[in-house]
Amino acid sequence: MQIVFFGTPLFAVATLQRLLRSRHAVRAVVTQPDRPKGRDLAIAASPVKELADENKIRVFQPEKINDEQFLSELSQLRADLFIVVSYGKILPKTLLEMPRFYCLNVHASLLPKYRGASPIAAALLNREREAGVTLIKITERLDGGDMLLQEAIPIHPQDDALTLSEKLSNLGGELLMRALERIEEGKAVFCPQQEDHATYAKRLKKEDGRIDWSQPAEQIEALVRALVPWPSACTFYQGKRLQIWKAAVEARPCYGRYGQVLKINASGEIEVSTGEQILRLLEVQPENRRRMKAGDFSRGYRLRPGDVLE
Repeated sequence: MQIVFFGTPLFAVATLQRLLRSRHAVRAVVTQPDRPKGRDLAIAASPVKELADENKIRVFQPEKINDEQFLSELSQLRADLFIVVSYGKILPKTLLEMPRFYCLNVHASLLPKYRGASPIAAALLNREREAGVTLIKITERLDGGDMLLQEAIPIHPQDDALTLSEKLSNLGGELLMRALERIEEGKAVFCPQQEDHATYAKRLKKEDGRIDWSQPAEQIEALVRALVPWPSACTFYQGKRLQIWKAAVEARPCYGRYGQVLKINASGEIEVSTGEQILRLLEVQPENRRRMKAGDFSRGYRLRPGDVLE
């Protein structure tokens, strides 16, 4: 089949790679315009664009999805399907009606749960036992289209947003291959979502990572895993931002103030008081410094029991 692929972040790369290894033809890729990235804010291409360039695939980067020239050039490709994986913009009706069959979205949740921009983070924040991928026909309603395929995988206790994203990305590529086979054979059957079970995962903002030490340690640990690498869970020490990359729950009663350092154990892990139980900080990153073990931080910054993380 002739396919146009819409996608932007790293999550979409595995699906595009799987398409490129298949017998289907990727006629073009649509991705977000190059943006400033990193500490030096250098202009950088999206991961999907980088892969497309490596494979000499035509790339569209419209600033506005309704741009007339873009729509005209896209329609001339006469694609059978549009495949959308974390593109970052809602497709208008003009685009939805363009391919011979329809537009398919590879969504990283078990719909109708966690529609929206950050389903992986939402699953981790809510300490779900499983996550998954759903393939849906795109409509003008946000992630509300009929479902073609869905598959779940367990969430490992040590999974964070990076590891879970990689697993779901690979799963999405394999589900898409099965979906394309069904479409070609005329065996694609779509079923409606249960609207009364629908929930939404909001787009993450930088302030969502701010740790509230009055929360239970289990909830803070879930926040740490859910928000790597961005916006990342963070606290403040001596007025400067401190990112928390890895943490673990210590099932012991806590005491002292919320956020108070109770102990630095023999392994250098920093034990912190929370609203319930103790949180052990394993890996951190001080403002404008590299990521490091908690023990290196406590020694370098002379952290002591009794100090308070704000």
